[in-house]
Order: sequence, then C-alpha cells, then structure tokens
Amino acid sequence: MVMIVQTAALCASVLTARVGHTTAVGQKLLLDPLPSPDGQYLLSGYLSVEAEGMIGWSIQIADTTGRIRMRPAGPGIYDDVCSFWDEAGRAWVYSTRNREIICFGPTPSGWAEIYRNNQWKLVDGFVAPRNLSLPRPWSRIDSPPEMLPERVIEDSGPGWEYRFELPGIPSDLSFLRGLVQNEMASKIDWFVSEAESRFEEYGDDPGYIPWTLDISTGLPWVPEGMLAVSCSWWDYTGGAHGNSGSECWLFGYDGEPTDSPPWTVIGTEDLLADSAELVALSALVVESLAESLGEFADMDWIMEGAGPSWSNYGDLMPVPDSTGALAGFDIWFPDYRVAPYAAGPQYVYIPIELLRP
Repeated sequence: MVMIVQTAALCASVLTARVGHTTAVGQKLLLDPLPSPDGQYLLSGYLSVEAEGMIGWSIQIADTTGRIRMRPAGPGIYDDVCSFWDEAGRAWVYSTRNREIICFGPTPSGWAEIYRNNQWKLVDGFVAPRNLSLPRPWSRIDSPPEMLPERVIEDSGPGWEYRFELPGIPSDLSFLRGLVQNEMASKIDWFVSEAESRFEEYGDDPGYIPWTLDISTGLPWVPEGMLAVSCSWWDYTGGAHGNSGSECWLFGYDGEPTDSPPWTVIGTEDLLADSAELVALSALVVESLAESLGEFADMDWIMEGAGPSWSNYGDLMPVPDSTGALAGFDIWFPDYRVAPYAAGPQYVYIPIELLRP
C-alpha cells in the first residue's frame, strides 16, 4: 500500500505567529471551521496563548449545538496545516511542514485520535484522502506556475519587534502578496513610529514588556471559482493584554488565466441574495452567539456587533463542502466586537441549509 500526499499551496492554512514576551491569555483560530459531510460536526484548530507567552496547538471537533466533542493537542506549532473530512466521516489534519498526518474519528467512548503516521509508517485502512491536497484553480493547467518561496519581513529596535510572515504562493497569484503587504504597511508604520516614540521617552527599561507585532498570512479554502487571502495579527503595545485582529479579501474567477490576474473582488453584497438574507443571517448569528457566550452574553453588545448591518459582515467567508460547492458561511468577531475581552474572539458557522432552507 502506498500513501501519496502532495503539499498544496492554497490549502486551508494560516501561518502561526510568534507570541513573544506577552502575559496575555487567549486563543486564536488557525483552521477555519470545516463541516463534516453530514453537517453534524465542525472541525477547527486553535492556537492557545497562555500566561508568560506559552503557546500550544489544539484540534477541536464540535457538534451543531456548539458542544465540544474533542479537543486534544494537535500537530507541532508554527506549521502550515490543512484539514479534510473523508467519506467515512473521519477528520484528517495534515501539517505540510513536518508531514505529520493525524486522523480523528468516533469511537465507543467518544471522538478520539485513531491514527497518526509515525515516520511514514503506514496502517491498513488509513490512506489519507486525496482531497487533503486541496484543489487549486489552476489544477487543469498543463504547466503549473512557478512557486514563490515563503517570505519573512521583520525588524526590531529597543523595546520592540515585528514579524510579518507570507506563505509560499504560485507566481500567477503574486498580486495577493502585494495586496496584503500594502494593506499591512500602515499598521507596521504606526507600530514602529509609536514604539520608537515610547521607548525613546522611557528608555529600554527592563521593567517594560517589549512591544510585539506578529502578522501572518493565510490562504483559506473557499468554494470552487473563488480565491481568498487573509491576514491575522496579534500585537502587544502595553497594558494588561495584547489584542488580535484579522482581515480577509475574497475574489471570484472571471476568466481563463492570462498575463493579468483573472480575479475580481467579491464583497458581502455579492455573497448574499439581498438585504433580507442579511437580516436572516444576522438573526442566526445572534441566536448562536447568545447561546455560546453564556455568562458573557449581552444582547445589546451582540446586536451592536452582529446586527443586520453590512459593515458587521465585511469579512463574511464562504466555506466549501467536499465537492467545492458552498456549504455555509464562517463569521469571525474579534475581541470586544460582540463580548468583553475575557470571552475571547468569537467564531460562528452558519450552514447554508439554515440560511436557505
């Protein structure tokens, strides 16, 4: 039996950011929620940030009520990771950097890890699904474009440092790199300017926790005919804790590959039928948040950040099923958007059948 796994540049991966010397506590999403073929479970991955900068991976499988069925330690941190469900309803996670493959499945005692490759030792019945190497829009091209290598942009000074990670990417999609670099330039410039001003005034006092800015770029898996790029960041600029943020850009394919990018920007208005569907989506999201936030649920706060306003859903992300068709929408709410910081960022997945019964 032979197992062949190919690394895909456009897999559902996010390059994890270094945390630095923070004392913050929280978590950030590293694998967008991926529904199982029967729609009963969601697979996602988190990077947990503990006190004193300790960090760790965890894979999570939750049911449609939000109940967590499994959350064990995941693959090594700082890895490019993609995920997939097979036809048997098992969840697969693949770290492209260290080539670690893990399979999770239901057992008599609940969800658990049922297979992990050990130095490429193969086990009967556990051949990784072909889709673990996710399809790419240029997969039908006879001569695939050249791959541009990973790139890291970083700098530091007295009391501050920043790091900006960009994944390897096909040369014909290099415009995505230009986009995120241009969008993040003002954030980096502000961070450096403020840090230099602050530490020039106070000096490099060892009593201060260094300012840190970590930016990572992801290429989320989206339905066929679409392309997405995302930036997530974590920064610490003094105070009791750091803050996280994210921004996404979505494109639609409008022609055959040419010398110019055949992609056009897609907004939330293009993903939803009309304002009535926005109202319906918001109602589902608000209901989900009110339940999942528990003691942190404040309806005025939730409505302010998740009410039926186009601006509240600017980062709406379509999620594909195993065939590449639209399975639902993923919505990410940063710290403070719908709840206090202690509640952490909030993630809601709405299956398409709930929105369009």
